[in-house]
Amino acid sequence: PGEDLAGIHILYVGAAQSQRLEQVVAALRGSATLVVSDTPEGLERGATINFVTAERVQFEISLDSAQRGGLRLSPRLLSVAVRVKKSGLALDRMYA
Repeated sequence: PGEDLAGIHILYVGAAQSQRLEQVVAALRGSATLVVSDTPEGLERGATINFVTAERVQFEISLDSAQRGGLRLSPRLLSVAVRVKKSGLALDRMYA
């Protein structure tokens, strides 16, 4: 709390700090900071990229969060995401 987040390009919010995810996202609103998490419902809570673990580590992406931060994501990155969330809808892709 109270930390200056100006100038940060990528911020990882781990499971130990997951209760602060919404607060961090609100503090970064309007800045071009990529917020990465590994928490349940990370995308719904404001992260742009959220790591998930099933049999291996994969990730999901929120296009809305990226757009709000003015971030552009590579189509190649999107093509390997297990889930791409856009405008409240999720496009699920399962990769083996």
